[in-house]
Amino acid sequence: MTERRASRRYELSFPIVVRTSDLGQTCTYAGCTRDISTRGLHFILHLTLKPGVAIEFAITMPAQLMGGSPVFIRGAGKVLWVAGCLDKGYGIASSIERYEISRDKENLAPFVDALF
Repeated sequence: MTERRASRRYELSFPIVVRTSDLGQTCTYAGCTRDISTRGLHFILHLTLKPGVAIEFAITMPAQLMGGSPVFIRGAGKVLWVAGCLDKGYGIASSIERYEISRDKENLAPFVDALF
């Protein structure tokens, strides 16, 4: 089978917070990443999201792995597909349309307000 991904994915498990605004209601969910690339995420949540839904996300990379201080990633994308219920929850893949990385969470652009 030929690899179709445009960018390499890295198997990384970090805490993730996902926020959606669907039908006029904003909801926030906690989960963990399965793998990450510059163009997409695969993460686990305890509930499902619909393909096409816009999301904002916040990922925290722990201090012990990042040289003494945590690294914060905030971004936005869209749900691409959802896998059936897995042991730990639902596997969800999303695109990454924009993101920002910082060691200082206060310096990040506010497209994911108050998730940390």
